Amino acid sequence: MRTDTTLSRRMLTLALGCGFATFFLGGVEHRDLRAEDEVQSVQLQAIGGLIAGYAHATYAMVGTTADGYANKRVAVVDITSMQIKRFWGAYGNRPIDNPTYRGTRAAGQTPPWSSERFNEQQFRNPVHCADPSNDGLLYVCDRQNNRVQVFRLDGTYVREAYYAPATLGDGAVWDIGFSPDPEQSFFYIADGKNARIRIVDRQSMQEVSTLGTGGRYAGQFQAVHSLTTDTQGNIYATETYEGRRLHKFVYLGITDVARHQGAAWPAR
Repeated sequence: MRTDTTLSRRMLTLALGCGFATFFLGGVEHRDLRAEDEVQSVQLQAIGGLIAGYAHATYAMVGTTADGYANKRVAVVDITSMQIKRFWGAYGNRPIDNPTYRGTRAAGQTPPWSSERFNEQQFRNPVHCADPSNDGLLYVCDRQNNRVQVFRLDGTYVREAYYAPATLGDGAVWDIGFSPDPEQSFFYIADGKNARIRIVDRQSMQEVSTLGTGGRYAGQFQAVHSLTTDTQGNIYATETYEGRRLHKFVYLGITDVARHQGAAWPAR
């Protein structure tokens, strides 16, 4: 599988499909499972705040938590004692409870606010995911700063990338899932505000395609909140607010796709 930075559209026809059927370009079967109650990711009560996500890094015998609704930090927890071993904020900085941000996140400005212009030195609320990769890196969702920051498990900052940086409201980076190949060549971003899943080349952190649009029908989202993948490459995504659904997108292979695929309408 190519991971160079040319990133032609052929690279990612991660065929994601829709609606108890298959569609051709992007080839995905989608299953829409509606629950009686809203499907949300589990939130755990933590000392001093709420944990938005938890991921188990088995090779290190630690758990990583996105402790971001109050504390604006990532924490590493010993999975035996459940004690916090270390924590950090954006860029590996010490987190501040009430930081002063460089940019004012609001509409109606000239030029319009865009998170990538400010490189905020603290996370905004919430820090919504902290997911370890196979090669010992930690991918953190800084939701309202519209960015993914990458760290080593000791808190050393590695790099970052912004996605839809002008997004206001709830922000653009809600959760991350990795492709199941050993190299984890791609990762997927749940973008709840813009109602899509972003497909990203992990080596370059460059977005190569998107899937979905806003709406209530198959392949459409109302605040896609969380996602994960299985060993076959299938993607599972949940919605919050009024979405109340679990979507399954069945991986069918790599081929040519549009830069923005839109809703994966069923073939029948």
